[in-house]
Amino acid sequence: MQSALDGKTIPHWYRMINRLMWIWRGIDPREILDVQARIVMSDAERTDDDLYDTVIGYRGGNWIYEWATQAMVWQQKACAEDDPQLSGRHWLQCGYVVQHCRLSSSERR
Repeated sequence: MQSALDGKTIPHWYRMINRLMWIWRGIDPREILDVQARIVMSDAERTDDDLYDTVIGYRGGNWIYEWATQAMVWQQKACAEDDPQLSGRHWLQCGYVVQHCRLSSSERR
């Protein structure tokens, strides 16, 4: 029996796209779409032009690069925040994004 958390193969993506699992892990759905949009819109060379998440090298459009950049946004918010509780929430969100980046890198078709 297939579970909704198993993910599915989405056309034009090398990796398994599992938004429900990512949301369950703590990633905001808008954040997922923002990162995916940056990957899709990249003009950088890909190993396979039909697959969005195959940008060559660590640069804009590369899967790891874009998720790491998103984590850095949360890191910067955490460091700039004076309220320790809010800063902690930002660090937690940063951790969710880092964990997602690490785990989703191995979730391939």
